[in-house]
Amino acid sequence: MFPFFRKDGSVSRVMITSPRNSKIVLVPQRFGMFKASLFGFVTVAQNVRALPDADANLGRELDGLWHYDPWWILDHDRFEGHPAVPPIKSTNCAERLPAGVEDMEFDPRLGRAVAIRRNSEWEPFRADLLSRFSDSAPGSPVSTGGWRLAPMWEDPDGPFSQAR
Repeated sequence: MFPFFRKDGSVSRVMITSPRNSKIVLVPQRFGMFKASLFGFVTVAQNVRALPDADANLGRELDGLWHYDPWWILDHDRFEGHPAVPPIKSTNCAERLPAGVEDMEFDPRLGRAVAIRRNSEWEPFRADLLSRFSDSAPGSPVSTGGWRLAPMWEDPDGPFSQAR
């Protein structure tokens, strides 16, 4: 899961990728859409498998939005040739953030970026982290109780499960 956020940290969309195939789903962020259990499992208040695969016609949907993917998941072989990959990859801010940024943390409902880890220290997310970029994407320790996103969502009972 990869939140798409504005420079102020507010999240408007979340990208969900399947670890088993090339499906990419972009869902709007709204209150109650995402919840984290005490054990860290993510639930989505919508049947993600029924949602359409993203395509190259994302257009203005991604204007002014960034996502953080230091693993460059969309470079994996399974996404080769996927039409949505080029416009989505252009919003990856992983290499555009200030030197030393190693991780980002979002609130438990994925509504806002709340912290970054820079040089092994957590600090609050600030709007000026992305201030040197235009509004449109080109093509003490902080304890927030938020999520640190892993590169892939590997829930065997999740929306992309083969068992369903």
